[in-house]
Amino acid sequence: MSWKIKSVGECEHDNEAIIGHRGGNEMILTLALALHDTEQAREILRSSLTLAKKLYDIPTQIWVLSNLTALYQQLGEKGNEMDNSEYQRKKVEELQKKLADAHSSIHHIELIDKVKLEVHLLNELDVKRAMAGPSMSVNLDIPESIGLSTPSPMPSSSRLMDLDIGRLGKRKL
Repeated sequence: MSWKIKSVGECEHDNEAIIGHRGGNEMILTLALALHDTEQAREILRSSLTLAKKLYDIPTQIWVLSNLTALYQQLGEKGNEMDNSEYQRKKVEELQKKLADAHSSIHHIELIDKVKLEVHLLNELDVKRAMAGPSMSVNLDIPESIGLSTPSPMPSSSRLMDLDIGRLGKRKL
């Protein structure tokens, strides 16, 4: 069984390369491994690593490297396993550094403060709604609940009267 995997260079747009990037490759990789097609699994992982590098997706790079390392270990390719393991360690360090930089960034701190304020305001709104009781809830099925006026229904006796008058009028003609 052969699978056509587009390399990053073969894709016309980044979006084409992104679609199904990790999820699709996980499924195809699992299938390739289940069929004991280790060469196909290796190509899938290499293609995934190339794409993850192009997209600067370090977590996916780490995931791919982990799977490649496991594949090399399974195949007994000690040299590739060691090289891969070392590169994976560097990527983990790079990710940790980027996360630390992001956490210490003024923009990160401002975003966290903004989100905390929004959550606080939403919580206050929820408390006000709860204190107001069910009368403040809006039922969109009932027009009156959102301030729309509807004609009041005619009492059933007046409707019957209107029908009787209509019949009487027709008989006279």
